[in-house]
Amino acid sequence: MAKRLHSPIHKLQRVVRQFGMGNLDVRLEVKGKDDIAELGQTLNTMLDQLQRLIHDIEQEQEQKRVMELEALFMQIRPHFLINTLNSIKCSLILTKDTLHSGIIDSLMSLLRAYLKVNEPATLREECKLLGHYVDIMKIRNEIPLQLEVDLDPETEGLILPKLILQPIVENAIVHGLVDHQTPRIEIRSRSSLDGIRIEIANNGTGADEEQLRCLNRRLGKPSEEQDGAYERVGLMNVVQRLRLTFGPEASLTLANLPQGGMSVTLYLPLSHHHGFLPEGEEE
Repeated sequence: MAKRLHSPIHKLQRVVRQFGMGNLDVRLEVKGKDDIAELGQTLNTMLDQLQRLIHDIEQEQEQKRVMELEALFMQIRPHFLINTLNSIKCSLILTKDTLHSGIIDSLMSLLRAYLKVNEPATLREECKLLGHYVDIMKIRNEIPLQLEVDLDPETEGLILPKLILQPIVENAIVHGLVDHQTPRIEIRSRSSLDGIRIEIANNGTGADEEQLRCLNRRLGKPSEEQDGAYERVGLMNVVQRLRLTFGPEASLTLANLPQGGMSVTLYLPLSHHHGFLPEGEEE
């Protein structure tokens, strides 16, 4: 009996040892239907599961390495572009071309912001970046676009996701201001007991009321109910980022203005807010 037990157990040990040394395809030859055979079948099943797990881990590690390399390349490209733009800016300054050197300076500021898009920013910093963005869009679209900023001092240090306002301004330019004779965008912030409201208004063409109702209905849905199948993807991205930062009560609402144009109002409840940065402390 001891000999009959010793031989299959020895085979079990040999299979486990070979598997541990890297032969992931090794399996035990199972014969009969006794307890030893059942043990062997269980061992084979366990080795199958271990082999799949090892394969999944290897795939995951390979994917991680690829993603890390891609992230590194993405970081190198913008830095290379920024350094190149800086050289061009210096050449323009030497030739006293202040207009184009200023535009390149604005572009460099935006590129640096995109590199740090996962870092928060204050409302004051966001409006400064919008100024750079508007400078670029004025040249690109050849329009005399004006940006007016009126911030409640109590809200200037409000911490926001970086570049949260840029898609709203971009929508205003593309959908209502490109063909306007005197295009203007106004940004206002006001603080109240329940939260902060930021309004981005323009004097463009406005929108159809039924279309606005449809957009507001979609933007008001919880993030998990969004179908994503409509054209204002940038606005939905803004709403989702706001709710991640300020909670599910954060909202974005569009409205036509009585004097013409449109407004986009962000409501940010203070109960979920991360905080404010005192003046002079941002980078």
